[in-house]
Amino acid sequence: MDVSPTERVYSPSLRTYPHGAFAFDDHVSGAYLTTADLERAFREMTNQSENPVDVLYFDACLVAMIENLYPLRNSVRYVVASESEVFASYPYDKFMYSITADTQPADLARAVVQQYHDSLSGTCRYPRQMAAIDLAEMEAIGQAVRNLKSALQSVRYTYRDQIKASYDSAQKFDSNLDLRLTNSDSFIDLYDFARWVAQRIPAPVVSSAAQAVMEAIGDDPGSQAILAEQHLSDIYWQNGAYWNLENAHGISIYMPLGERDWLLDFYDKQELSFVTDTGWDDLVRSLVDILKPPAGPTPVPVDPANRPGPLFLCADRIYAPLILK
Repeated sequence: MDVSPTERVYSPSLRTYPHGAFAFDDHVSGAYLTTADLERAFREMTNQSENPVDVLYFDACLVAMIENLYPLRNSVRYVVASESEVFASYPYDKFMYSITADTQPADLARAVVQQYHDSLSGTCRYPRQMAAIDLAEMEAIGQAVRNLKSALQSVRYTYRDQIKASYDSAQKFDSNLDLRLTNSDSFIDLYDFARWVAQRIPAPVVSSAAQAVMEAIGDDPGSQAILAEQHLSDIYWQNGAYWNLENAHGISIYMPLGERDWLLDFYDKQELSFVTDTGWDDLVRSLVDILKPPAGPTPVPVDPANRPGPLFLCADRIYAPLILK
């Protein structure tokens, strides 16, 4: 493969932190795969997408972004991933039990969503979200987002306040990893943002483009791109913060209008084929220039031990009886 992960290692430089990366090697070199690497890897392992993978499950946080899903559209049929943080319940045995001789890939994807959701019941509280996504719809969603970008670009000065208000109201996910959902977070639900844009901006070209994004994603699980989706709003037991996830629909997108975060430096056409095909980065940078959000806090620590990943479950004491014969 045309991938050289060993050349990309952890660095004390904040700008070279492995943003949006996968498959970290914590034991040897600290190598990892970028989003572009993942696209190339799946394209090659599926014989140039001739034999796509049926179901790909990301047991990792914040992966269900269109920036991550779009590059896999030809090499993977269904992705199961979360817009939010993922808790380390690891119910893989339940996933396996869902498979029978008659199980179809879409059925397995739906089952993984449900089994993950069910695995987090108990005394501790876990706000959570997970979705099964049909990547056959990614081309249509990409085209709809491209049109929405163009429409918003054309009115960005006239309706700057309405665009910002739509961002403020849209469902957030914890991009800055403070385990809270606030208006400083840069990952937002794509459907929910389009919904607010359609309501707040009267320009027909914008409302029509926003409606097309919503139609491409689908309003209810089982329609269009979203095969299944589960979310639960709750107080996170570790810090007492309430995570409102009621407007999660399954696919998020990057829009740093609450604060200018360091990820913007890496949000470019070299790394992300979604950005190449839609030009979403042009809109994002233009809005950042117009709205001038404040600078965000220090980026994620470069120490691998503190790197974001699946959140662990709370510890429970288990008493096993000892039976002597």
